[in-house]
Amino acid sequence: MTASYTELIFVGCILLLPFLYESSQKFRYHLKFLLYYTITILNSIILIPVFCIRPKDVRNLLLASDFCKQISRVIGIKWILRGKEHLEKDQACIIISNHQSSIDILV
Repeated sequence: MTASYTELIFVGCILLLPFLYESSQKFRYHLKFLLYYTITILNSIILIPVFCIRPKDVRNLLLASDFCKQISRVIGIKWILRGKEHLEKDQACIIISNHQSSIDILV
């Protein structure tokens, strides 16, 4: 059984990925962005039917939050919460974020 040229090129590209990831910040950025969008689309495909099955359920937000935490961890985002001391557990609050890119979906 011999490998075709397409398979050899594919394997070569796969073997080249770690080298490119370590040597090029631009490649690393684009790879993480591609990974982010892929995971976001897959999460949407999984979560939207769940949300339709149990509408207006608080557990939907908790589930989506867990998915977003995992995405952040995979692509290496660190979140900073400023003013945490002003939040009280027994009182409602409004959180405002300054969305500047599509990655802000995770907020």
